[in-house]
Amino acid sequence: MKKFKGFVAITAALVLAMSTFAMAEATKIEAENGTVNNLNDSNAQEKGGASVIGLKSPDDQATSLGTVTFGITVETAGTYEVKVRYNGKGDRAASLAVNGTVVAEDIITEEHADYETYAEYVGEVTLNAGTNSIVLSGVTGKKAPNIDWISYELKEAAQQPTTETPTTEAPTTEETPTTGDVASVLPVAVIVVAAMAVVVVMRKKTVNE
Repeated sequence: MKKFKGFVAITAALVLAMSTFAMAEATKIEAENGTVNNLNDSNAQEKGGASVIGLKSPDDQATSLGTVTFGITVETAGTYEVKVRYNGKGDRAASLAVNGTVVAEDIITEEHADYETYAEYVGEVTLNAGTNSIVLSGVTGKKAPNIDWISYELKEAAQQPTTETPTTEAPTTEETPTTGDVASVLPVAVIVVAAMAVVVVMRKKTVNE
């Protein structure tokens, strides 16, 4: 009965965890809420007046690449789906770096004819539990896009390392007879000794005769 109750409890916990993941939504950060550096004065705006960050690159007559940095804090380490919404007229490019490592050299997959058309880059990155940084940057040799927002969502939690405790075998010792064993052997010994005594007496009697 106890085993059955334990199984029910574990099943309920798994169902709750799965439902929690299922209901989780992606977290979105507007580009203007990131830490920006060396930006274009972009007139491009999302419908409704939301700001759009215009990154710079050397092709935009900039001395350094424009960047927007997002500080992201997550409770669970693992693989996250990242989306970047952007626009830009003509051939544009931007790189994506996570915690100082470039994970995508060029996230732009579509060339647009105007600033009214938006697209989304979708990729997967690895985030640590705690604070992480995601940096979008212009790319040398191409004009940079306008960034609207970035979002992230947990897809697969990192597996926790397991440590196995080594098992040691107890040393083997020779068995010693217990009191019960001695008691069972003692009557047989008495009978043997008595028989030997009888044989000795019979021999003496034969000799005397």
